[in-house]
Amino acid sequence: MTLPTPEQLDAETDRQYLLHNSASASGGEPAERLRGHDDAGWRELREHVLSDWTAAVFNAFFPTAGDLAADDTVLIDYWNDIRQQIAGGPGRWSWDAPPNDPAL
Repeated sequence: MTLPTPEQLDAETDRQYLLHNSASASGGEPAERLRGHDDAGWRELREHVLSDWTAAVFNAFFPTAGDLAADDTVLIDYWNDIRQQIAGGPGRWSWDAPPNDPAL
């Protein structure tokens, strides 16, 4: 399984942002001129997409994990590693093997 890239994350955020903000409240300016990393709404939406994608990847690898508790430190580390890599940061583990691969 290949993780989504930061570019894919930004593209999906742009897509959803444009769907929800087809025109600004200030006279119908196209949303294309409003979107971007400096827009608080765009950043909030990006965090939502990132969380959804992290959950999807994590659940593919650990389908029986359920809701994580504070003492599930290893699984929380995995979750955070997946999230960080999707967001464009470095990771500690490779998530390229198929889910549930004993090689992980």
